[in-house]
Amino acid sequence: MTITYVPMLTVYYTVAEAAKLKGVSRQSIYNAIDQDRIRSVVQGDRAMVFCDAKFAKWLPDSKKQAAGKVAAETRRARNARPKGAECGG
Repeated sequence: MTITYVPMLTVYYTVAEAAKLKGVSRQSIYNAIDQDRIRSVVQGDRAMVFCDAKFAKWLPDSKKQAAGKVAAETRRARNARPKGAECGG
């Protein structure tokens, strides 16, 4: 009897691709991985996210996302230079 190996088609996303698909930051994806909300595997030096039912069902916390966007906008505004400001004083 001969056994033939047929690889299963498994789709993975990079963390950046998964974040873009879900509309969240890469850190949100890493947090979801750490909390075992989505599955991942390390290939080389990259974490790859399984494209499975668990990933499809996962929704980011909308309150945290809104708070993160407000905080990011606040940081941008605080770090922005006034128009006409030049380097070197």
